[in-house]
Amino acid sequence: MFGIYARRLLIEKISRTGDHFCIDGEPLLDRQKRTLPIDVDTFGCIGYGFFKDKYTIYGLTYTMTKNTEKYFFTPLKHADLDTFEPISMLYGKDKNGCYFAEGGKTIKENHVRPLIHYTNSYQDENFPHLKATHTWSSDIALGQDFVYNRGMKIKDADAGTFEQIGQYYYRDAHRIYMANGYSIKALENIDAPSFIVLSDASPGMATDLYQPLICYRSQSRPEEWFAYYRKYFEARRGQISEDYWWYKLEQTMKKDL
Repeated sequence: MFGIYARRLLIEKISRTGDHFCIDGEPLLDRQKRTLPIDVDTFGCIGYGFFKDKYTIYGLTYTMTKNTEKYFFTPLKHADLDTFEPISMLYGKDKNGCYFAEGGKTIKENHVRPLIHYTNSYQDENFPHLKATHTWSSDIALGQDFVYNRGMKIKDADAGTFEQIGQYYYRDAHRIYMANGYSIKALENIDAPSFIVLSDASPGMATDLYQPLICYRSQSRPEEWFAYYRKYFEARRGQISEDYWWYKLEQTMKKDL
């Protein structure tokens, strides 16, 4: 939601000054900090990630770190003006293919579907001229052949079975994937069929049958985390298999008493 709101505030700052469009008095620039050759009479916003004039579709790249805003516009080289439309905040499509707004990435598939199962669908009632546009916030999209994160292929991910299973985690038929900032990578050595998310409160609150995720990352032992994970497994008692590591430790401790 913050990303959508921040983009809205940025877009609100864009105004025409004579023969230029500016943000806070500065002309709109591309990645190389060159002034864009915009047709000012036809230029306008067609979504939170896309702009258009009579010649070109532009993708807006916007980031905010430590209260510092960075933004630039990238012409979508192969976009068709007549058939282009946004399908989410950052993905768009036309008769030629699909696109990711930030960096103006071209996706060589005829159709992609933004993965929005676990993210917010948002319509900005206070932003009238964007009221009809798509503002779903999702960096991930599913194509026929590939899964895309921010317009780039996720290596070896299976588009037919890829799904989100928690705020930080994804699954396909073969692997578990974890989001870390903007990147999404497959987890190594995890037992994917038994992997579950215990809580969305923290990225570490996940486990497979044999040990919690934190053990794979820190080379610690499950026994060290028994008390820490108690409330999560007690809450799942009867819902998941008693073969999970925590329940087995519990039984071992009872026998030792």
